[in-house]
Amino acid sequence: ALRNSEFRLSSVNLSALPLLASLRELGHGDVRMGYHCWRQILPAAWSVLTREQQQELGPKLVSLLGSDANLAQLARPNGNTTRRNVAQALLESLSACSPQPMLPPALLLWTAKNFNAWHLAEPLLLQQLDSGDASLREESLEALSQLYKELSADQMLFGLARAYAE
Repeated sequence: ALRNSEFRLSSVNLSALPLLASLRELGHGDVRMGYHCWRQILPAAWSVLTREQQQELGPKLVSLLGSDANLAQLARPNGNTTRRNVAQALLESLSACSPQPMLPPALLLWTAKNFNAWHLAEPLLLQQLDSGDASLREESLEALSQLYKELSADQMLFGLARAYAE
């Protein structure tokens, strides 16, 4: 019992910085581990933020997703888009957040095209079609149409046009 109370007292003064530093080292050493950590930690951290904190952090995460720094990974040898990459990890993590941060349809389309994230962007765009915001719905429909067109998914494109025809 004494050891347990000593442990609890010693853990009161811990900060997240050493943990994050260790996770960063693991992520650099093993791509799959880094991807998995992002996928688990970001949604968990997002869920404990207040609504105001989420609204403040959301645009910063959108900026991070759209950052040109992500393109540097594609320029490296073995940085091709068939492997998991930073943009995919971030997009998958953001899609697991609840409530989801607002991701602009044009950014989702750009990420899908440049980082082989079609499978991650499509469900997010489909969700945005149910938005109460007419402008967001129209932008999402346009991005989804472009996505299907680029994938040569003619049946999906025609089905989408038929389902959302006014």
